[in-house]
Amino acid sequence: MRFNSGLLFCFIMIFQLFGCGETAPENQLSNLKQDEIDTFKKKLIRYIGKKPDDASEENKFNSYFDAHYKAEEEAHQLEQYFADKNGKVYFLFTKSAPSLIQKKVAIAGIVEFGEGGEILVFEEVFRTWKMKPDRLSEVSSMLFTKMVAGDDLQPYYTANSAGVEYIEFPNAEVWYNKEKRKWETSRINPLQELEEKKILETQAIIDSLNGADNAQPNE
Repeated sequence: MRFNSGLLFCFIMIFQLFGCGETAPENQLSNLKQDEIDTFKKKLIRYIGKKPDDASEENKFNSYFDAHYKAEEEAHQLEQYFADKNGKVYFLFTKSAPSLIQKKVAIAGIVEFGEGGEILVFEEVFRTWKMKPDRLSEVSSMLFTKMVAGDDLQPYYTANSAGVEYIEFPNAEVWYNKEKRKWETSRINPLQELEEKKILETQAIIDSLNGADNAQPNE
């Protein structure tokens, strides 16, 4: 009997997407009012959104960059939201990715808030490869279920997924620093000197604007 490798590959794909018998967590997104969704997104966007090239990790919270992050808020859609009994909120956003055809990526993580609404703990758990929307919906739902359940996601890392694209980051060269709330990499950045120059120039502009705001009128 001839072995059909194609059928085996299809079976593995179906098992990876829908297998293991896990029950998907309740998506509590429908329980949130629109202003609650907007507030949630606004609190997270300067961590999950693309940082301006001329912003540092320290000054990206300055109002100088409000317009940039407002656009980032509009570009990110909250797709999955689950708050457990211990105060952890699991989230999954999607956003469009550069492509000749429509593709998106998913960004998922965990956040914990203090009594005043401040972020106490924040972690991005994974970012997917860009995919067509239907495919991303299946993959992201499966990964989100496993994340909430506390399952090991390493089988879905690129190095372990047998050529099937699920999670792009983290990988061997890119990881998430939970304490600094940012992605880090071992890759050399050839534009680092230019980026640092831009950051210093913009910081000087911010400082001058702050000086003007703080200046007292002559009596």
